[in-house]
Amino acid sequence: MSSPATESTRTIGPYRLIGQIGEGGMGLVFLAEGPDGSRVALKVLRPSIVGDAHGRTRLAREVTSLRRVRSPRIAEVYDADPWGETPYVVTRYVPGPSLREVVDGRGPLSGPALIRFARGLAQALGVVHSVQVLHRDVKPSNVLIEEGEPVLIDFGLAQLCDDMTLTQAGWLLGTPGYLAPEILYGHGPTPAADVHAWAATVTFAATGRGPYGTGPAMAIMDRVRRGEANLDGVPPDLGDVLAAALRSDPANRPTARQLVDWLDVLLDRSAPVAAGLARAPVRPPLPSADEGVFDWNAPGPSRTAAVTRQSLTGRDAEPARGRFRRIAFWVSMLLVVIASMVAAPVATWCWVTCAGWVLRTLYVGSTTLRAWRIARGPRRSDEVLTVLLIPWFALRRLAASVVNALCVAVSAGVLVVLARYGPDLVETPALVVAGLVAGLVSWSGPASHDLRRGGGLVTSRLPRSGLATASILVLLLGLACGLLAAEQVVGTTYTPFFG
Repeated sequence: MSSPATESTRTIGPYRLIGQIGEGGMGLVFLAEGPDGSRVALKVLRPSIVGDAHGRTRLAREVTSLRRVRSPRIAEVYDADPWGETPYVVTRYVPGPSLREVVDGRGPLSGPALIRFARGLAQALGVVHSVQVLHRDVKPSNVLIEEGEPVLIDFGLAQLCDDMTLTQAGWLLGTPGYLAPEILYGHGPTPAADVHAWAATVTFAATGRGPYGTGPAMAIMDRVRRGEANLDGVPPDLGDVLAAALRSDPANRPTARQLVDWLDVLLDRSAPVAAGLARAPVRPPLPSADEGVFDWNAPGPSRTAAVTRQSLTGRDAEPARGRFRRIAFWVSMLLVVIASMVAAPVATWCWVTCAGWVLRTLYVGSTTLRAWRIARGPRRSDEVLTVLLIPWFALRRLAASVVNALCVAVSAGVLVVLARYGPDLVETPALVVAGLVAGLVSWSGPASHDLRRGGGLVTSRLPRSGLATASILVLLLGLACGLLAAEQVVGTTYTPFFG
């Protein structure tokens, strides 16, 4: 595409071009002057990238939505003309160098300046994700430094362009070393992919290199697929946060909001910024939710919470709400086990054993599927083959299920025998304790590791809606109450054993 910035063409639409300031795969970027005299960044898009009439219609619709987003952490979209012979998008002009230029010229960031940078970039992602848009190409050259604070540019542009057009044109949407492994395996982008790119970018800010090293693109992408991130040189506390954000499984990565909360704690521990990027006062707060953007600067309940290395590097790192949902679910299940034990002890032992077997089988199938995809990439037949192999997975976990069931029978069986043949006054208390023992031994006794992992897979799929979670808990508590009510009507059933 020939450059529009010629002597004969000094304007595009109502914008007067001042000079070219950048170039990328999607087109050229110019510093321009708007009709009101303000400076803006005008990106001239290649017509092949914009696509046909359908793609241009989509661009117009998306820009209308993106123009409502306002934040000092992103270069907001102001205007666009997808229909002209020279299609373009206008964004806020950020008069500052890119992160790559800063690091190349002055060296990596360190101390509080590094934490502030990481937090500001996480805030930018939070704003982008709050309007249901993905960036898809977070990297050092797409982060500018303005008055000491990071500003994410090209917000929305990767989302606006038609993926089919990019694929047909031979473009790889993203930069090797900053792409998440699931993208390289052919899965669609999610907010977790942006979080992975955030961590890779912060690693560059801290060390001057990406987490997956240098070399041919194929070699870098192979390291990404295998999860071989190198965080040497990153401060330990920040390294724990980055390690969590670089996890291979997107479901186990933190959200942008979690990142901001964790970095708030790290920033509070640091001394006041005296060097690095801090050359100006902190920027004003982001617009509040009432103005159409979630307030990512607002202090949350977890701002002053202690953040330990285990909480950041552990597999189950999650916000307080997620922990409450998981704990409430399993406490409710324990109450169901206790109520079921009071109503029918032997039947309870049978269904608890079967449920544990199912959870173990689920975990083995899940880990096998993930190992296949890591070793050779995803295939369409993976899910079908996993379903066909369920009997084999179940057979593999049969021994562990039998061992755990025997431990439950021995530990809780003594109490059940006492309830059946002992004094009438101890029957119900003995069965309640037996149910508690059965639940605890099943969950944490011998051969229970795979059961807990399978249970973790179940709770990770629980609905995130508060109403849905409440509904599930009410159903479980209702089941427990129903079992107790049945016991009051017909008494405790010990069949087929104990006569």
